[in-house]
Amino acid sequence: AASWRIFAAVFAFAIAFAADAVAENRALIISLDSYADPKLSGSPSGLAKNDAASIRKLLIEKLGYKPGQIKTLRNKQATKAAILTAIAKWLGPVPPGAAGPKKLKGLDESGTLKKKQTGKKKRRARKKKRKPRSRTFRSYLYYSGLGYVQRDTDGDERDGLDETIIPFDARVSEIGGVDQISGMISDDELSEAIGKFTGRHTTLVFDTSHAAPPARGEGSAGEEILRLRSPRLNSAAAKISESPAGAPQRGEGGLVETAIKRGSLTLWSAASAGQTALIAGEDSVPRGLFTLLYVEGLMEGKADANANGIISNAELLRHVMDGSSAYCRASRHRCKLGLRPRLDPADAFGRTAWVNRKKVTRARERRLSVTRLADFLGARTQTDFELKQIPPSPLKVGISDIRYQLLSPSRGYLVLLNLTARGELFQLYPNQYAGKDENGFGGQLKANVPLLVPEDSYGVRLSATVPEKGHIVAIVTADPVRFDASVTDRSIASISADEAIPVYLARLAAALHAPSGIRSEKSKSGPVRWSVVTLPYEILPYEITP
Repeated sequence: AASWRIFAAVFAFAIAFAADAVAENRALIISLDSYADPKLSGSPSGLAKNDAASIRKLLIEKLGYKPGQIKTLRNKQATKAAILTAIAKWLGPVPPGAAGPKKLKGLDESGTLKKKQTGKKKRRARKKKRKPRSRTFRSYLYYSGLGYVQRDTDGDERDGLDETIIPFDARVSEIGGVDQISGMISDDELSEAIGKFTGRHTTLVFDTSHAAPPARGEGSAGEEILRLRSPRLNSAAAKISESPAGAPQRGEGGLVETAIKRGSLTLWSAASAGQTALIAGEDSVPRGLFTLLYVEGLMEGKADANANGIISNAELLRHVMDGSSAYCRASRHRCKLGLRPRLDPADAFGRTAWVNRKKVTRARERRLSVTRLADFLGARTQTDFELKQIPPSPLKVGISDIRYQLLSPSRGYLVLLNLTARGELFQLYPNQYAGKDENGFGGQLKANVPLLVPEDSYGVRLSATVPEKGHIVAIVTADPVRFDASVTDRSIASISADEAIPVYLARLAAALHAPSGIRSEKSKSGPVRWSVVTLPYEILPYEITP
């Protein structure tokens, strides 16, 4: 009996250890400076090592991970099998919200036999027993190394190519004068592995790219090619962005496309498809340009443009995009294909990358304000737009036929919002009466022609019914932005609090930050140009005169 009790106690402890092993935040850092095949090596010495060190510091000092929650695969440790195993066994997919270890029947936590309970004690125990709440934990995957493409085998890619990352044990072989890589990890394999996660808010960061630089002997100096984060091979993939197949390839989604049950997915990519990620820093201390900008945006708070203590994913993306554009302006010869970091999927634009909990409560984070709105849309004000209220503010309760007029000196596209001081959000334009576009673009503005909302043709009026303060917010784009149906197919009505940030503003911001080549029919490159104009208003209580 004694030996059985000892065995039971050890067994219970083992179950507890296994459950606790997954019931916590987890991070995996994959860092590749060298490869088994010398044809894949050649990046600046220490590049991925430096990137990994900065990410580890970010995870511990800013994002709240403990050292024991971070696993690193470096160079020869990062084989294909090791990477896929670490994703499956270290980051997930066991539901972390499951209750603790199962208890062996008839034994307490120490392994000793329990005394039989009386009926009264059983009823009391059932009354006290509560169903454990399912918890959601974080998973974070960072990859610094080479990426590439391979032929799509399941027909899910429009261009016939799967994007890949290259593990340590990948091999290069030459067939017909063209280098081909075997043993890579495809986007399908990554999506399948991540898709098995449950109860995980998952962030994936890939400082890599999936296009080749010019093939050897095609015009780029050797030292310049070393500043491009791609394998240097004799390969047809180098032509992808210049070929007719390049357009659909640039328009594909992110590297990982899957849904996580009871969780979420946020995917960061150093470059859009068909582009090459770049290397910054001095030769003695090289750094991935994307990692450098991403880390400084969070660690130094540079991405918090409105200084409200919240760094939204949209703010962080704008910081990385602006830094990439500045780098390319100074080094145009390295950015012939453009450089457009991206964030996927669209819902990720409704999430935050970091919150200063000493300054911002969860209630404040969830509440909409003009400052909070800037987290998603930015604060790119432009003075040559004229936005006014007719009649002007302040108004008194009871006033009817309130209109808003926007005058633009140039052609553009408009989304008009009403954000009340209580945090309630309305879309005024486009609406069920006007501004819809069959191509999914926002309502069109004609140059120097006033646009009234609502117009007489609507057959409706806006009236001041209750005392209120707020802001009218006009988002004006110079380019035709293809918005989600949640924007273009909306009526003039309150947007529910459950939908406002995670769905509506996320989709609105995703369209404004869309990568080059897919955002419109006419414009094929460069960032979307948009401005945000705000107009405060006030509705005063109705005064009863004696």
